[in-house]
Amino acid sequence: MSLDQQALSQIVRFDPAQLQSGDVLLMRGAGDFSTLIAWFGDSIYSHAAFMADAGTIYESITKGITATPLSQRIDAYDKVVFIDAYRPLSNDLSPLSQPDRDLVVAQGKQFLGRPYAMDDLFMIGVLVAVRDKTLPVQDVRLRWLLHEALDHVINSSDQKMVCSEFVYRCFAQNAATPTGRLAPQIVLSPPTDAPFPKIVWVELWKEIWPLLRPQRQAALMSVGANALAAPPKGLSDNALTAVAAPELDDDEFARAKALVRAQLGLAQPVPLMANAVGGIEEPKPFPHPNPKMVTPHDLEMTPSHQKLGRIMQAPAGQGG
Repeated sequence: MSLDQQALSQIVRFDPAQLQSGDVLLMRGAGDFSTLIAWFGDSIYSHAAFMADAGTIYESITKGITATPLSQRIDAYDKVVFIDAYRPLSNDLSPLSQPDRDLVVAQGKQFLGRPYAMDDLFMIGVLVAVRDKTLPVQDVRLRWLLHEALDHVINSSDQKMVCSEFVYRCFAQNAATPTGRLAPQIVLSPPTDAPFPKIVWVELWKEIWPLLRPQRQAALMSVGANALAAPPKGLSDNALTAVAAPELDDDEFARAKALVRAQLGLAQPVPLMANAVGGIEEPKPFPHPNPKMVTPHDLEMTPSHQKLGRIMQAPAGQGG
């Protein structure tokens, strides 16, 4: 079953008016970038945030850590496909009190305005480096995209936080005593068997272009790969090979992944294939995780988050 099919099955609606501060929101963005983030992260979700109050969410997005009106996400059918709400529990799985929720929100407020911006290439680069997946990189365009994503992490400040890392830090690093009492339990689970998604390269190329550094844009334009006049099939293989041939080498790709893991403080990729019991792979608790390895999938699978239901679903034919 594809991730999209999973996302549309067994939908339970939840009234957004019933959300409480601290409730975690996991969402799927529209477009092929969000589809790739979800697949690489073994999840139906591509973005994470949490409620600050009845009308505001805190999230880490391209322009940094911001307070965003919830209505902007619920009404953004062109940018968001669906939003699911989860009620957090403490690390020992007991309910959070209102003072606990206030501590989470206060921690998020301390992060507001910090330049912890990231983009979708940065997010994919992190996922490629830390998730131990078999990657379908035979397509030269995909190989180039993945290397570019890794390069975005290698050449970015280590202060950048992806969306799920931000949510995790707000629960794990607030003023609760003892420290970490509100941190969600993280478990390692095996990868999904969802097939690699179909990508419309012309549309994805439009999303990629604004994220590339000026010198990369110039190099591609010099070989006729100007995104403003993209050929019908998107970025041509010849253009990619001319600009990035050394980066498509298997050894170079492995080296780039190792550099990203080192920059994130991870010696090895996350060992997803864990605890084989009776031939069945069971989730394995992972205490004290590096916050940079926490993904939307981890926030989805943790026993510390009880699913409430779907607060937003784009109408059929909208949202990607």
